[in-house]
Amino acid sequence: MSNTSQTNIELDAKSFDFDYSITPHLDKMRASIKDTKYAIAEVAVIGKHTLMVAQASVGKSLITLKGVCNQIDLGEILGKDVTYMTGDAGFTDIVEKAELIQNYGINQVYVDGFHGFNLRADFYNIMDKLIKNKKALERVLIVDVLRNVTNPMDKKDMQKYNESVNKFLLAGGTVITCTHANKHLDLDNKPIPEGVSDVRDGCDCIFLLTKTTDGSDSYVTLNRDKAKCVVSEKVRYTYPNSAQSYQELFNQTRYISEQEAEKIGQQVVAKATADNCSNQRQLDKRYIDKACEIMRECEADDSNTRTKIRNKLSDATDLSRKKAEGILDTYTNELWECNKTGKNNAKIYTNLKSDLGLSMYFAGNLPPEELSAPPT
Repeated sequence: MSNTSQTNIELDAKSFDFDYSITPHLDKMRASIKDTKYAIAEVAVIGKHTLMVAQASVGKSLITLKGVCNQIDLGEILGKDVTYMTGDAGFTDIVEKAELIQNYGINQVYVDGFHGFNLRADFYNIMDKLIKNKKALERVLIVDVLRNVTNPMDKKDMQKYNESVNKFLLAGGTVITCTHANKHLDLDNKPIPEGVSDVRDGCDCIFLLTKTTDGSDSYVTLNRDKAKCVVSEKVRYTYPNSAQSYQELFNQTRYISEQEAEKIGQQVVAKATADNCSNQRQLDKRYIDKACEIMRECEADDSNTRTKIRNKLSDATDLSRKKAEGILDTYTNELWECNKTGKNNAKIYTNLKSDLGLSMYFAGNLPPEELSAPPT
C-alpha cells in the first residue's frame, strides 16, 4: 500500500463522526428506563406499539378508549398526554366520544375531515413535530383506524407508517393502532389483520379481538398474538348488546378478571348444554309419549321388561331396536325408573310421570325432579 493511500485511510478515520453511537450515552439511557407501565392494563405497554385487530362491530375502538380511560382513572397516565385520531365514525358518534373522553382530560381529538385535519397527511406532520419539539415523551397516540392513515395493502405505505411510529417510540411515545380484520377468520376462528405482512411485523404487540354473545351481554376476548414485552395472554371485557347512548355503552363496558371469565364460561357452557338437552327432548317427544303409554300398558299385566317395551316401541314407531334402547337409556331416572327385579334379573321399567307432569316437563315449567306423580 502506498504512503498516499495509507494517509487517506487515516484521515477518513479521524474525520468519521462517532457522535451517532449510543454507547457513550448508555448510562443515561439506562437510568431513563422505568418499570413497565400500561396505557391499557395488561395489553398496551407504555413506549411500545400495540395493534388491536378485530372485525367490524366487535368493539376495538370502544375497548381501546375504555382501557385507556381506566388507566387515567388509576393515575397511570394523564389525559392531557393522550391524543385520539380517528376517521372511522359518524358525526354523532364522534361528538359523543369526544364529549365522554373529555371528562378524562383527553382534549386532543383529531377527526379526519374536520377543521382542516387530513389524517393521511397530518399524521406524519404531527409525529415529526412532536419528535422535533421533544414532546413525544409519555405521549399516548391512538390511531383509529389504520386504513385512515395509510394503505395496509401497500408495502411502501406500511413501511412509511412503521418508520414514523418507530421514531416516535424512540422519542418516548406510545402508539395504539386499531385495524380491521379480513372477512374470514383463521383456522382457530381468530381474526387476521388485513393487509401485507408489514402490518403485523411493524408492531411490538398484537391482540386479536373475538366476540361472543350471551343473552343481553357481549363478551370480548383480547387474544395475544405477538408480544415483545410483558402482556397477558388473554384479556376480557364485556358490554351490553343494547344501550341508549354511547355514554351508557361506555360506562357499562368493563374489564373481566380471569376468575370471573372462567365462571361466565362455565355458565355459558351449562346453558348451552341445557338448551341442547331441551331441544333434544322436544325432538324425542313423540317417542317419549309412546314409551310412557307402552310402559303403563305393560305394567298392568306385569310385562314391563326392557325387551318387551323396547320391541313394542320399535314396532310402534320408526325407531330401530337399538335406537329404541337409546330412548329408554337416555331418560332413565328422569322420566322412568329401571330396576333389575324381574325374572332372571330382567330390567323392569316403571313410569314416573303423569300426563300432566309430562306436559309441564316439555313446556319447561318445572325441573324433572319436581314432576314425579302417580301414574294416571
